[in-house]
Amino acid sequence: MPTTRPHARPIAIIVATILILGAAIYAVLMTIARVGDAHQRDIEERVIESALDQQRTKLAGMMVQQAYWDAAYDAVGAHTDIKWVDANLGFSAETAGVPVTAILDARGRVVYRFTARADRNQAADLQSSSSLARLALRAQAAPALPPAPRTAFVHIGKAEFLGAAQRIVPNDARAAHPLSRHYVLTYLLPVDSSLLRGLQSGFDVSSLAVSGSPRPGRARVALVDTDGMPLAWLSWQSARPGQDFANAAAPFAIGCFILLAALQLTVLRWWMQTARRMHDESVARAAFMANISHELRTPLNAIIGFSDCMVGEMFGPLSARYREYAHDIKTSGQLLLGLVNDVLDLTHLNNAADIPMAPVRMGDSLDGAVRMLREYAKADGISVDYVDSSESAEVAANEKSLSQILLNLGSNAVKFSPMRSSIDVLLRRGPDCVELVVRDRGVGIPPEKLRLVGQPFYQAHPGTARKPGSGLGLAIVKKLTGRLGGEFSIVSVVGAGTTVTVRLPRLHSASEPDRARAA
Repeated sequence: MPTTRPHARPIAIIVATILILGAAIYAVLMTIARVGDAHQRDIEERVIESALDQQRTKLAGMMVQQAYWDAAYDAVGAHTDIKWVDANLGFSAETAGVPVTAILDARGRVVYRFTARADRNQAADLQSSSSLARLALRAQAAPALPPAPRTAFVHIGKAEFLGAAQRIVPNDARAAHPLSRHYVLTYLLPVDSSLLRGLQSGFDVSSLAVSGSPRPGRARVALVDTDGMPLAWLSWQSARPGQDFANAAAPFAIGCFILLAALQLTVLRWWMQTARRMHDESVARAAFMANISHELRTPLNAIIGFSDCMVGEMFGPLSARYREYAHDIKTSGQLLLGLVNDVLDLTHLNNAADIPMAPVRMGDSLDGAVRMLREYAKADGISVDYVDSSESAEVAANEKSLSQILLNLGSNAVKFSPMRSSIDVLLRRGPDCVELVVRDRGVGIPPEKLRLVGQPFYQAHPGTARKPGSGLGLAIVKKLTGRLGGEFSIVSVVGAGTTVTVRLPRLHSASEPDRARAA
């Protein structure tokens, strides 16, 4: 059969803890990086959107002054005064930084255009731009007063423009009546390298570019048309403060992780050495107790046997003094043998891996122990009242352990009970357990000492018991009860007595559910 290496489980636990801690540190750093970078990207996107809105507002403000003008209304029509329009609308817009000016009729057709020299190729595609026509029609449908330019991004040729459009309306009394002319003035500002450089330098972003679709992993702002649909995307590489922090913190985190791992391994090595030493000491102690058991029990049995012969005067009469001495030798030998047996029992319980257990009827198992307890208590004039209401309930135990529990509890009760008193031994069945209760009417235990009862060699009333003891009886009972999967409790009142209760899990028989349903 393969054997399990000692301490293999603690080693696995430590290694797993180190790996989990490392993964947790990595996950925390990556989470901080992602959250920080996402927050920075959101800030930059809002900043760029705000900058584009400022461009819209600026372009619309320039247009209000030109489109709300009676001279412009008079100059534009079926016979447009091109020279006047060039000088007062197109050239003035170019001077203000708007390279393309166009006028569209009520059907969205371009009837006039003015472009800077560098933008003549884009201006040739004005007529075919559907997004420009939709912007003009949206402005055409707007109320004449008050002047309210419409702005949107438009696609002309292969480029994108920021456009502003407004109806040309006279600023005299004619504006209050239906107008006979319906023309729209538009200003077009290209989204080119000049605009992108201004955004990059003004708002500390890098690698601004216009693309037809959003680029993954980059900050982006949609350039939307008059219907709110994206025509193109303005994207750039946003700053990554979270990643920068993670890169800066990684060496420190790795150093702490290595230090903690070294500390864990050091503790593990110390623990293994201590466990090995304790194991060796436990083996040596068990071997010593086994040897000392043999060395002590053999002469003690001889001493008790010979003193018993002397007390009984088996080989001739003795004087009263010698009989008294022989009786003292016998009593002391029995006391010492009991102490050795108690120590050996407790040592065995502490070192044994398992206690042999089988289903036993607790009432039947304790009959012999009750008879022995009655004989023991009879010498002091103490009666043992035994009531068995367990109804043949079964527990997982063995008869030797159950008898030892009862005899230890009973002998302890006899030691502290007054002469010609009684001891109650109750065995009763509970819903899920079987209770063994031993109650005496002795001196009781003070509350401050009650919590110490059950510790090896502890005696609540040293020197006051009528019979000497080792202080191991209740410790053995408590240990045995725990090994059998039960519970041990003690209640005591000074001057009234002590009640000790042992609860062991009850085994349910197959017929119990049928009886419950029948009831």
